[in-house]
Amino acid sequence: MIVGEVVNRTERGICASHNLLINRLPEVIPTAHVVKSDYCPAAKDFLHYTAQGYRMMGSRFAETALKLQGVKPLVNKYDVTRLKLWYNRPAQHWEEALPIGNSRLGAMVYGGAGREELQINEETFWAGGPHHNNSPKAKTVLDEARRLIFEDKTMEAQKLINPNFFSGPHGMSYLNMGSLLILQPGHEKATNYYRELDIEDATATTCYEVDGVTYTRTAFSSMTDQVIIVRLEANRKGLCCSVWVTTP
Repeated sequence: MIVGEVVNRTERGICASHNLLINRLPEVIPTAHVVKSDYCPAAKDFLHYTAQGYRMMGSRFAETALKLQGVKPLVNKYDVTRLKLWYNRPAQHWEEALPIGNSRLGAMVYGGAGREELQINEETFWAGGPHHNNSPKAKTVLDEARRLIFEDKTMEAQKLINPNFFSGPHGMSYLNMGSLLILQPGHEKATNYYRELDIEDATATTCYEVDGVTYTRTAFSSMTDQVIIVRLEANRKGLCCSVWVTTP
């Protein structure tokens, strides 16, 4: 694995030799080799990559590797510079669903074709009232915990903090407010399935084909309007669905 930073001549960026995260990469990945150009403000040898360059280089490598194996890449090579999580199947359980939210109103988007589910949560929907979590023992070990941390003895500090700072549950748990279900019969055997979470604009998109028709579903949580919005699209007429709301 070879890592460097590409910086456009006009960007006057900082190279890998000044990037602490990249410079320490071999400590995490033993096979990594960092290409450096010390004291280089503008990358005269052009062996440097911006974060956008890393994603582009990685996408091209992945696309070529997949083509060599006879697999059609799902990545749009013209859109790979955006930060995204993408998958080629719907979420099978909660941990695989894609989160959207506006700090008050959120949802986990499963991305099902024939049956879409958005599990909804709202900030005031709790299992009970708040706990008093302050521990009277914390003050007695605070100075010692600080000393250990300043001496880089973090594990020893953690062992001291755990029994003395924590006093039971940290508040109540959020409750599942319910789920929005979008049912589209006949879409269970969808092809060319793709779903993604665009980190840069906080939208969850599901796209697939059924009988030659491309269906796209986009969901996001609006901060301005304080609502969760789901937009359904098809490249031909005939889009229809049933919408249900379930609660625990």
